[in-house]
Amino acid sequence: MLRGRDAPIMGGTVYAVSRGALVALGEVAQGEFRPKRIFNLPG
Repeated sequence: MLRGRDAPIMGGTVYAVSRGALVALGEVAQGEFRPKRIFNLPG
């Protein structure tokens, strides 16, 4: 869930990163990140 002061207020395509690496592309809808494409990370 994406809530609180830093929650996005706009829709559209967004991305998620972990340790500086792109891990997913998706959309925000009704306060949730809904992934459309998830990437495998090496190691």
